[in-house]
Amino acid sequence: MVKGEATPARELRTIIDSMSKGLQQMIIEKEIEQETHKQFQEKVPKTSKIKTGNRRRLTKACVIDTEEVLRLREARETADAMKAAKAGGKLRRQKKSPTDGMEQPTPAITK
Repeated sequence: MVKGEATPARELRTIIDSMSKGLQQMIIEKEIEQETHKQFQEKVPKTSKIKTGNRRRLTKACVIDTEEVLRLREARETADAMKAAKAGGKLRRQKKSPTDGMEQPTPAITK
């Protein structure tokens, strides 16, 4: 490529050699990366896409109208009311006996 023994010629040769080695290294890394990607794609199972042939079924499953929202809200309120009633009953039972867990002294029997 570059002929001659002058200092600029030697510097130019070393630059070209280092660039050539760098390019070769990049090519090798690219090939390794491509091979790794190929092996990964072979090992990973291909997931099947969801079949959406019937659009009517898909939209019916995704769309919730106002009647459904009202029905769900009513069901949630009913469930919350039942939970509140249960919690209120537990509180009342706890309030009935404030000395629960406290030991009563037993009278001593003397003869």
